[in-house]
Amino acid sequence: MSRLLARLPIAHDADIVSVRQCARCVAEWLGFDRQTQTRIATAVSEIARNAYYHGGGGEIDFAVDQQAYLQGYLPIEMLALKARYGIFPSEGDVIATGPHFVTRGDAAQALELSERSIR
Repeated sequence: MSRLLARLPIAHDADIVSVRQCARCVAEWLGFDRQTQTRIATAVSEIARNAYYHGGGGEIDFAVDQQAYLQGYLPIEMLALKARYGIFPSEGDVIATGPHFVTRGDAAQALELSERSIR
């Protein structure tokens, strides 16, 4: 489930500054150190700048995307299987439960899954 934190327009030069400030605030709220906050704010402002100058502007959403099944339920299920039956699925393998970048190529699928509360 995604939680929208802010939605800002990118319609004027000044909006790029607002986006940068918002990115820094969100990074601070998420607990990043000052140096990382600056890096995040810089990267997001470059995305906003490119969207404005090369893409005609638009909007930018700041959201936290939680994957409750992967981050909460799945580890408990795996530990229960280990305790009950002595098996541990995917032992030694990596199970991707962390963040994922949504790109233009998979944006439609990500939106569709999010609307169905799957991702």
